[in-house]
Amino acid sequence: MKKLNLTREKVLIFITSALVAFLISNNVWHLQDFLNYSGPILLWTSLFIIVCFLIVLAGLVVIKSLFKVGAGLSLIIFLAQSYCSPGVVQTTSGKQALAGLIFLGLSYIIYDFLTSVSSELKTQFENLKKVEGKWEWKGVIMSLFLILFVVLFVVTIYEVMSPIVLSLCPYK
Repeated sequence: MKKLNLTREKVLIFITSALVAFLISNNVWHLQDFLNYSGPILLWTSLFIIVCFLIVLAGLVVIKSLFKVGAGLSLIIFLAQSYCSPGVVQTTSGKQALAGLIFLGLSYIIYDFLTSVSSELKTQFENLKKVEGKWEWKGVIMSLFLILFVVLFVVTIYEVMSPIVLSLCPYK
C-alpha cells in the first residue's frame, strides 16, 4: 500500500464512493424518490452539524480568552461597585480617579482579551489548514464562519458588560 501511496482514508473514501455509485446505477428507479426527498435533508443536516461545530469552536475560543481576563475584570467591577456603595463617602476627585482606573483597567483587559482571542484563532486556523500548508476553499469558508461567530460572541459579551460598567457611579 505504501508503493501506491494509499492510506486508510483514501481506501475508505473509494469504497464508499464505489458503493454509492453501484447502488445508484443499479437501482436508479427505486432510489429516485428516496434521493429526491432525503438528499436535501441530508445536505441541510450536514450543514447544520458543521455550523454547530463552528459555533462551539468559536464559543470555546471566546470562553478560553474570557477566562484569562475574568479575574481582572471582576476585580475592577468589584472595586468600582465597592466605591459606589451607599456607605462610602464619594468625592469628585475619587469619582475621577475611579473613572481613570476603570478606563485603564478595561483598556488593558480588552487588549489582553483581543490578544488571547487572536492567538486562539491562529491556533484554530492552523487546524483548518490543509496538510501541505495551502488553504482549501472549505478551510477558508469555515474560517470565515468561525470569525463571524467569534465576532457575534464578542458583541454579545459587550452587550452584557456595557450596562454593568455604565451603571457605575462615575458614569451617572
